[in-house]
Amino acid sequence: MADDLLSLKARVRAILNKCNIDQVSRIYEFCKQVRTGNAASVQAASADAATAQQQAPATTATATGTDAVVTGAKIPDAATPLQPSQPQRMIGNLQVDYLCGRWMHFVGTVAQWIFDAYFRGRGSESYEEILQMTKVCYAAMMPIRLIAADGPECIGSLSLVKYEQNDRNLTPMLNYLVVHPSYTNCGVEQILIKHSAKVLRGLGHRVMYITLDKRAFCPADMDWQPVENMPGIYKHNIV
Repeated sequence: MADDLLSLKARVRAILNKCNIDQVSRIYEFCKQVRTGNAASVQAASADAATAQQQAPATTATATGTDAVVTGAKIPDAATPLQPSQPQRMIGNLQVDYLCGRWMHFVGTVAQWIFDAYFRGRGSESYEEILQMTKVCYAAMMPIRLIAADGPECIGSLSLVKYEQNDRNLTPMLNYLVVHPSYTNCGVEQILIKHSAKVLRGLGHRVMYITLDKRAFCPADMDWQPVENMPGIYKHNIV
């Protein structure tokens, strides 16, 4: 029985990792209706979930690794912001999606941005270690890595990770916010943060956390409150 359950979880995870944000939310809604036993809602949600699965990409790139809890040392007190190297571009067709799946070919690009912004010159992790970390990403469980794309071009990324500090669970934590230098100060950071709330709501989370260095990028309509006895960490209640 336990083996059957593990096999079922693996199959569900494989399906979800092929879906985009909206498709995962629709499938999750179906699961909620099944738990409540609402027959009419189950029938409607079932059809919606089936449509979502059919719309999922046929292929996906998978990453190996463990779903480790990030310790306090993994999030620096302040990131080195990426500075524009040329005039900012106008954003055309912006979309936010999961890095896993059809965008996985950008994993090296995202890893390089994370390394440059958070680790280069600090004498800690190497680029190769950050690359292996970035390859571990999912759609239905953490770590979740979102990307912002302008047409076919990846222009930014944000990670949602497990995080503990001083024996307190501060999960999900928004981490590794990076944007291509040509797109900084164009609102990409705010769009990624807003979409992360949508993703987490779809997975059943009701609170999200962020560190002080990323607080300045938060949209004005999102209310963030300091976490008691945790300097530099803020929380947002997801509604």
